[in-house]
Amino acid sequence: MLQRLEIHNFAIIQSLSVEFGPGFSVITGETGAGKSILLEGLSLALGKRADLSVLKDSSQKAVIEALFYMPAKPFKDFFDLHDLDQESELRLRRELTPSGKSRAFINDTPVTLEVLSSLGGQLIDIHAQHQTLQLFDQKNQLSILDGLADVSSVLAEYTTNYQEYVAINKKITQINRETAEAIAQQDYLSFLAEELSGVDLGEGVYEDLVAQEQELANASEILAQLGQVDMLWNEEQVGVLSGLKQLRSIYARLSSIGPFYEDLARRIEAAYIELNDIAQESQRKAEGVESDPNQLQWVQDQLAQLDRLMQKHQVATVSALSEKRQQINRSLGLMEDQQFLLKDLQASLAKVQIKLETLSGALTQARKKAVPVLEKELAALLGPLGMPKARFSIVLSSDGQYKPQGRDQIEFLFSANSGSAFGPLSKVASGGELSRIMLSVKSILVRYTSWPTIIFDEIDSGVSGAVSNKMGEIMAQMADRLQVFSITHLPQVAACGLHHYKVYKQDDGISTQTHMLKIEADERVLEIAEMLGGKPVVASAVAHAKQLLLR
Repeated sequence: MLQRLEIHNFAIIQSLSVEFGPGFSVITGETGAGKSILLEGLSLALGKRADLSVLKDSSQKAVIEALFYMPAKPFKDFFDLHDLDQESELRLRRELTPSGKSRAFINDTPVTLEVLSSLGGQLIDIHAQHQTLQLFDQKNQLSILDGLADVSSVLAEYTTNYQEYVAINKKITQINRETAEAIAQQDYLSFLAEELSGVDLGEGVYEDLVAQEQELANASEILAQLGQVDMLWNEEQVGVLSGLKQLRSIYARLSSIGPFYEDLARRIEAAYIELNDIAQESQRKAEGVESDPNQLQWVQDQLAQLDRLMQKHQVATVSALSEKRQQINRSLGLMEDQQFLLKDLQASLAKVQIKLETLSGALTQARKKAVPVLEKELAALLGPLGMPKARFSIVLSSDGQYKPQGRDQIEFLFSANSGSAFGPLSKVASGGELSRIMLSVKSILVRYTSWPTIIFDEIDSGVSGAVSNKMGEIMAQMADRLQVFSITHLPQVAACGLHHYKVYKQDDGISTQTHMLKIEADERVLEIAEMLGGKPVVASAVAHAKQLLLR
């Protein structure tokens, strides 16, 4: 139950706080007083997306808070799912900041707008004037019938399996597309795989080939230079090693004289060992170098092949080319792997279809049983609402396809007068008739749904007299089961309310502000009298207002 609504810095509302009670509440006020602004503010607290132009003072944030009294804790699963604490009082808050940010809270815990909207939609059903068009929507028509058929548990199980059915079909479609693409490319991919299969793509292979090419291409030069090196190392007269041998002997003799010469002798010895090793390695290398044109050609061919393949596959390294080869091989293996996966998915799909067949059949049977009940109840309700000859023909059919709400298709056919043929609601019902039909539908559904609160925004627009009296009575009867609000311009409906709230504007010469207060006793008589006869209020209007309130 909506217990309190607080709105600050929103549109033409500076600050407003109103307490609400159970049962049937009516909200009245002159056109333009701000009733729609109140409803817009409440919608924001329930999770509607915001427009920052609604800030009254653009330098301050707007805050809208709705407090609900929920002693039974009907949304335990929702609160557990979102890790929220639930108490007997439930507080929904929305903040709109001048910087353009919007924040949402449940019991002072920040939440996403989607979470707030999900909960808000379960707390209050708001029926605005334009929403009679929902009667034309097949999804809503099925929902109306399902409410009467009491199939919520079956429909929930069906929905879970339907979502799985859609997901599996999506995967099957994707696999079939990928397989078709693989088949189309198979010959080309096989050619690429074969082309790459005979090439060594090991780590460092390109660098090794480059080094081999350099050595083979310069073999003669290398041999000539290494010959000179050997001579410089070992020539008896000028060889480096020959000179070092003499220096070793000299410093060896001097080492006994003192530590200075001993240190020089050690350093000469180390230099001799290192340089002698270099000379031997150069000699061994010279013995292994040979000019081999055939080997050079082979190395150059290998490098040319690697360069061509890297350019062809648009990669810069041999390791990247190796990864490309692996990708090609994986693509070639895709068909076989995908076929195994496809078989598993088709088996899963068959199991889900069996469940859907059973569940959709149960939905259809329950709906067929509910059809005559709904037709009869609607006709019975519409009679006192000025439509005594109104009849409904609700047609269920099926094209065999699984859809979000089962396999059924539905159409509400309507006839307002005797002898008139049935036709779709969208074509044969007037705006006033649609409002009365929607009220009748809602009054039936409240017996089968768990809405804590329902708000009618001028659902009685376009009716008057005895019909308006009956519409007020129907809403009052609905309030025996849940909290009902009616925003109305009709005194007959306003008089049916257990609680009466008035919305009005005040202009202090600086700004215009909307206010809302609960009225009782003489204030309520005066308000209804004004609705009956306008201003100034005459005695006959006051008397009539009192009569309406005494019903």
